[in-house]
Amino acid sequence: HKKLEHIKEETANEVTMLKESLRKKTEEMDALEERLSATKMLETQVLTNERGDLVGEVANFKTKLEEKAIEFDQIKISIAEEADLKEKMESALREREVLMVEVSKLKAKLYDKNDLIEDLKAKLTEAQNPSGRMLYEEDFSEMQKR
Repeated sequence: HKKLEHIKEETANEVTMLKESLRKKTEEMDALEERLSATKMLETQVLTNERGDLVGEVANFKTKLEEKAIEFDQIKISIAEEADLKEKMESALREREVLMVEVSKLKAKLYDKNDLIEDLKAKLTEAQNPSGRMLYEEDFSEMQKR
């Protein structure tokens, strides 16, 4: 009987120790779960902040990219305008060359006409002054009056 009582008592002590051990392990597990939960929250917060930072950086990069695209378009427009201006200048130079050729032809005709006028004056003088004496401007104006 005593042995049974002793075994009961030992078993009761073991059960108490096991319950105490289980309670401690449960507390440790609860503390670890709290730490894990806090770590996960912190990790989520850090990731959210990093994501927010990345979103901000991407937005800034996108804005800069759009500004560069606008600059690039303006440069392309400038180049196109410059090319158009160059084309107009070259066209104007070609027209000028054509006009200079025309002017040269007209000058040549003018010189030919002046030579012809001088020849006609000489023939007129010779025809109206058979004596061979040189006629002066007064003589020409008198001839024109007649």
